[in-house]
Amino acid sequence: MVKKNQYELIENSVIDDGAFLLEPYDDWKENIAFWIAQYLSQKCDEQSRRFVTEDNIPKIISIKEAILNSKDIEAIGKYVNELGVLKFKAIKQYYNNIYPFYHYMLERKAYSIKNITTTLLANYFSNTEEKQKKDLAAGKIIKVDIPKNIKNIWELSYASKINRLTVLLNFIKFIENSNIDKESENEVFLFDIERSKISKSIQKEKRVLSVLTPKDGFQKFFNAIELVQYKDEVRERNILMLKLLMYLGIRVSELVYLKKDDITIDKNIVKFNIIGKGNKQRLLYVTYSHIKKHMIKYEKIRTESPDGFYFTTNKGKQVNDRYINTIVHNTLVAAQIEVTKKSSVHMLRHSVASYLKHTLKMDNASISKWLGHEDIRTTMIYLHYTEQEIIDMAKSFKIFISHSWAHSDDLESLQRLLNERGYFNVEFLEASKKVPINSESAPYIKGVLKERILDSNIVLALAGIYASHSEWMVWEMDTAKDNGIPIIGVVPRGQERISSEVLTRSIVDVKWNTESIIAAIRQHAI
Repeated sequence: MVKKNQYELIENSVIDDGAFLLEPYDDWKENIAFWIAQYLSQKCDEQSRRFVTEDNIPKIISIKEAILNSKDIEAIGKYVNELGVLKFKAIKQYYNNIYPFYHYMLERKAYSIKNITTTLLANYFSNTEEKQKKDLAAGKIIKVDIPKNIKNIWELSYASKINRLTVLLNFIKFIENSNIDKESENEVFLFDIERSKISKSIQKEKRVLSVLTPKDGFQKFFNAIELVQYKDEVRERNILMLKLLMYLGIRVSELVYLKKDDITIDKNIVKFNIIGKGNKQRLLYVTYSHIKKHMIKYEKIRTESPDGFYFTTNKGKQVNDRYINTIVHNTLVAAQIEVTKKSSVHMLRHSVASYLKHTLKMDNASISKWLGHEDIRTTMIYLHYTEQEIIDMAKSFKIFISHSWAHSDDLESLQRLLNERGYFNVEFLEASKKVPINSESAPYIKGVLKERILDSNIVLALAGIYASHSEWMVWEMDTAKDNGIPIIGVVPRGQERISSEVLTRSIVDVKWNTESIIAAIRQHAI
């Protein structure tokens, strides 16, 4: 097909300068294939460099070039499989999450990228096999078969659906960010996608993965770890792998690709440099005494890997993920814990998340960092929050805290409380000692503050019964009230009362209680 514009495909590269228009081809299938190719190429560049060896670099470059030059989505799939053989398995997952949606567009005759809307995505995720059959019989869709190894949407778990949604939205955002017209420097097209509406279509089909309870499940599993019978040459390795999965809550891929150089022993602490998704690193810790015996015994018989991998077979090859899932399953059975076909390492990650939350009282943001989640909403799924709670946590609020600088410690404490625990996304607009407005002109300062107040969703009035009589605080609160910005009065930590100045202007007053403050913001923010 003849292109509609002058832009050419960039070989062995991804879009870095807004080089393409939204639909460069006349054929919509070629357009979809084009954007999938660009997206996968970028994702390929983001993969961990530990997957790359000198021998496979030319192969990777060649496959990337083939993907970028392909105009057919099926052909791209074949190249993706070749990348999978080279340990770039995540690329296949990205492809497998987008590919069924392409077929859904085909079935629904949505023959344009511009037809990707909130409604189309919501219908896709709410679609069931029964509805698909009814629509087919009624002639509303055409019959399109997809390979058996790629699951239809109705076959997926709740968490898998959320993951597929996240991949699709990231793919759409990639297209949006890349379709800049170089001549005008304007976006060619902006998608109007509302994640919350799409997420609601998944809610009814939620299935919660069981977890090991800290009181009995954890101990049962740990006791069973050493009960399972293994050959002498693999026993200590397997026990060590199982214990690290429980202590660290890492992904099976992160365990498989752990290298000897990633492990450091410092007195009674073992530090693990974990390389997660997107080549992102995080440092996790285990008390050495918990695993010392097994580490020492394993390293005495360990076969070195040419690539430096820590967990190896007796031939020096990587232990594969299928084997690890098998020994996890066998340990669950030995522990007399009810298991299903889906009982796996992933179940252990959910269990560790629950343990961090409910036993160690770790906040959501810290749990997210520990587990290596890029999106805290994934953590919320692991912690078994409801869909509405997840939606609330994904919201963004611009908050102006009217305060007295004499109580700056309370200001910083309140900022940390709202910003670090994952209740929602926060942008703070007020001035403070650390981030002042560098001017001695009162009219100028008030002008800046007024703009910030008007740009906020809510104003929190934070001061004791005397400090809030400050002329500046009164002016800030009056400015907010006069312009329809809701005011929440917050009683400072350790105090019992709020001042009349705040009381007469606030829509509600709350004490220094996390849940009360969060609930008030969610209820009253505009």
